[in-house]
Amino acid sequence: MKKLVSMILCGVCFLSFGLTSFGEEITFNSSTIELENTILHRSKRSTDYLYKTDCDINFSYKNGKLNVSGHTKAFEDVDKISVEIFIQKYNEKSRRWETFKTILESEKNSDCVRSSRSYSVGPGKYRAKSYHELQKGQSKESGRNTTNSIKVN
Repeated sequence: MKKLVSMILCGVCFLSFGLTSFGEEITFNSSTIELENTILHRSKRSTDYLYKTDCDINFSYKNGKLNVSGHTKAFEDVDKISVEIFIQKYNEKSRRWETFKTILESEKNSDCVRSSRSYSVGPGKYRAKSYHELQKGQSKESGRNTTNSIKVN
């Protein structure tokens, strides 16, 4: 046990020694770190702009339609924001999901995009997958969603 504790302490000391600046001034802000004459640029986290993504599917027995929707939301206005929805039906023979409709919506200089459609469909098992993307300057962020499957009789 003593060996383990001493190894951990040695590791901590070694790491802290590596971070010593030896008299150089270290400054940083949210996107860069400056070490005297050297500037290191950090890449942004994957969620600097992308706030929320969602995708939904349901069947209305009242009007006999499959309803799908998707939504992409950013924290602020971005150069381009989009949602692409893939409506899929399960093929019992091949045991695979097959895309039979694709919806793409995008907006420029906006903080959100939303899309919804309704389709008449036959009996089967359905789901929706969505791909969400936004771009602000050189930064691109994306997300994906898949709904649970629903059965239409």
